[in-house]
Amino acid sequence: MSRNIILQGLTVNELENLIKKVVAEQRLTEVALLSKQVPSQKETTYLSRKQVSKKLNLSLPTLAKYSSEGLIPSYRIGKRILYREDEVIKALEVVQTQKFKKL
Repeated sequence: MSRNIILQGLTVNELENLIKKVVAEQRLTEVALLSKQVPSQKETTYLSRKQVSKKLNLSLPTLAKYSSEGLIPSYRIGKRILYREDEVIKALEVVQTQKFKKL
């Protein structure tokens, strides 16, 4: 079964513009579908206890204490304890320094 399309009353420029419009709409639809299908996720980086202690300049016992107190979230996989890099950075707090006034 063949489909015949007969165009009458259209100039070549009008036909070109119509085709461009349809192609542009199709591209927008495809881009919208692709952006919904592929969520942009940042890859999570996990650090070992040694890496975190070195990065924060802490001893391993101090790091373990901070983890048990919930200051730095940790994750156990088998015998290994890992830390998410973004959570380690988030755990750092900015501290306002105090200026001492002379009495």
